[in-house]
Amino acid sequence: MKAIKPIPNDNFNDALAQLNYAQVTGDYIYEARRLAGPLIAEVGHVFPLHKIIIYMVTCRKRRQVWHAWLSMMVAGGMKPDPEDTLYKLLHWRSHDLLVDAFGFVPEGYQGALERLGLIGQQPHIYKLLHRFMCESDAHKKAFRHSSKIKAQTIEFMALMPIDLRSVRLAEKFAREKDVKALVFAVTMLACNDPARRLDLCSRITHAADRGGSVTKIIEQEYYKTAFPAQAVPDSANLCFVKTVDELLHVSRHMKNCFAQYQSEAIRGDYQYYVWLVDSEPVAAISIKEDRPFGWRIVELQGPENGMPEERLSTEIIDYFAQYRVFNMPDMESLICGIGHALRDDNDPSSNINELINGMLEEDDAAA
Repeated sequence: MKAIKPIPNDNFNDALAQLNYAQVTGDYIYEARRLAGPLIAEVGHVFPLHKIIIYMVTCRKRRQVWHAWLSMMVAGGMKPDPEDTLYKLLHWRSHDLLVDAFGFVPEGYQGALERLGLIGQQPHIYKLLHRFMCESDAHKKAFRHSSKIKAQTIEFMALMPIDLRSVRLAEKFAREKDVKALVFAVTMLACNDPARRLDLCSRITHAADRGGSVTKIIEQEYYKTAFPAQAVPDSANLCFVKTVDELLHVSRHMKNCFAQYQSEAIRGDYQYYVWLVDSEPVAAISIKEDRPFGWRIVELQGPENGMPEERLSTEIIDYFAQYRVFNMPDMESLICGIGHALRDDNDPSSNINELINGMLEEDDAAA
């Protein structure tokens, strides 16, 4: 049986000494380009030609420190002397290099650089990471506890206002447009109320940090939105339903389907009212704005979707009519009903489309 040769000692100095016997070509430049990424020009300026091998065999933590230092030179519009830069990169401690680049280094920043991975990032990524770790202890803690830091996460954080900015929240997104949509939704839901915005942003970031549902927080806030101003004033018997909570309460109490129309009520497509007798709800009314005659009654129901007594219905209809809210069908149905009532096939009102076409033809003839 052939004897197995012993594995030679893993001696770095021996490897360097034997490098002279290797047939070194320029192929390694492709790997260097991959490692440097968008910083290849700056790296090549400091490590030209075969010196790039020094850059390649350096550990990634140290190499990312070099990337951060070079990025700040790029941001400052500087092109430092290559020999002076090479000396600094090879002989200065990593912490000293970072202080030279940023002036101040937050705790954990050097470790966070390593978690950016093997490859160089766009220069602004290093600057933003430094800024966010200086900005908040929460950001610093989140980055220090991240097993991997994505450049995309940092860029998404930059799209968020400071009161909504969160590492864990940014990590949840895959697309820039979705981040912008969240920022827009929060602005709209806050309704220019600083206290409401502060509370909403706090709950969103708290949910993201703890793995909760951000969507649920946004939905809950949406359903707190006050309904548009009522078209019919309250009275001793009539009460306007002003919020989703009130709508849900009415729907449960009267056992009707009004709870399904929360979004329509928030947008103002429909309005909901309750008719009271001795402080007890006896009828629920929904109205809709319908051109050309304005608001009209869509539904008038008693408990469990039952029909109220005729006397009560008349009282309610008369009250709403005082404010030009009529118990009539939509205009299309009204015209169709008139046509059927007339039983006149020649009546143009029997078909609204024919009526409109006829009007257009008359206009064309007049022109």
